[in-house]
Amino acid sequence: MKLFSSDEVDWENLGIYSPAEETNNKAKVLENYCKAVQTCLKAKILEAKQTANYEYNLVVQFLNKDGSTYIFGPCCGATEEEMPSKDKFDYTVKKIDNAFEVTTPPLYRP
Repeated sequence: MKLFSSDEVDWENLGIYSPAEETNNKAKVLENYCKAVQTCLKAKILEAKQTANYEYNLVVQFLNKDGSTYIFGPCCGATEEEMPSKDKFDYTVKKIDNAFEVTTPPLYRP
């Protein structure tokens, strides 16, 4: 399974976390991005539903290095009421050219 469909990820914006010589290497760009925003986490699939032919919706939780559940809380001055914390995330997976690809962009923490 590919990590993300190339058509649905803004690689240029993700590339700001990579040295210029690595911006054409999408795996390296994604690795550098998730390290920079601290979202290189293992995923645990809680639910998978087929939503269309060759398309699935996954509900996942991310796990911290210690095995605890990652909680994505408010940021950038927002309050809990304005931006409630969440520990479950929806991702869409589609079969494209005989490979399943996650089409939802990675978590973003400015």
